[in-house]
Amino acid sequence: MNSGEPELVRRVMWSPYPDHYLTIWAASPNASVQSDTKPVTHLDGHRHLRQSNQRHQQSWSISRDFRLGDTTTRCKTSEVLASHRLNFGNQSIRQLIIPLSSIRYLTSLVELRLPQNKLTHLPHSLFMMTQLEILNLEYNQLDEHSTEDLWWRGLVNLRVLFLAGNRFRYLPPSLGRMPMLFYADVSDNPRLAYLPAELLFAPAIGTLAANRCSDAVMRRLVSDSANWLSLSDLILESPTSAQSSL
Repeated sequence: MNSGEPELVRRVMWSPYPDHYLTIWAASPNASVQSDTKPVTHLDGHRHLRQSNQRHQQSWSISRDFRLGDTTTRCKTSEVLASHRLNFGNQSIRQLIIPLSSIRYLTSLVELRLPQNKLTHLPHSLFMMTQLEILNLEYNQLDEHSTEDLWWRGLVNLRVLFLAGNRFRYLPPSLGRMPMLFYADVSDNPRLAYLPAELLFAPAIGTLAANRCSDAVMRRLVSDSANWLSLSDLILESPTSAQSSL
């Protein structure tokens, strides 16, 4: 097995789900339910305390809407405890939905991973989650029409962004206006014609990975990095050199 094969296997990994829409619901913890049964024994007291804590602990609902035909759908909903991290990698998600009413109850979520899905568009509500620090959207079907440029400015605390393996011809200039963005990976976007100057001069950018993008992007970055780019780490591999190594 050559060095390129493990990477290829990872990208076409089998998904446990058919194509579907995924919705993240969040609401205030239900603190109104009270138990009329008073603890009698020591064990009853522990049980009562545990049940009380569970009622006050926030949980999120993950709804999967499977389209079985033009008019037939099947919905599956599960509950997860509120967390700082959600990972929906490789699950055949075609559309992500985050209701506006849920955003205020998702404040503990700082890392959202959606790699290896089938997303073509992103909801505006995603960019209203100002607490996000890590966002992984690699190996989807995103392009320059998947979002509005100005939406990206809402991610004021985002530090790490993965956009590798998509279909971008150009990147939103507002990527460079996110004040905390330190690491950006835009590799494996062979149609990417250029990188916005705003990203190259982003205030906090330290590492830019642009492996296997177009040769034009490679030549410009190699030339410019020697002259004026202040990136501490520039990761580059041209598509032609990648093919020759296989």
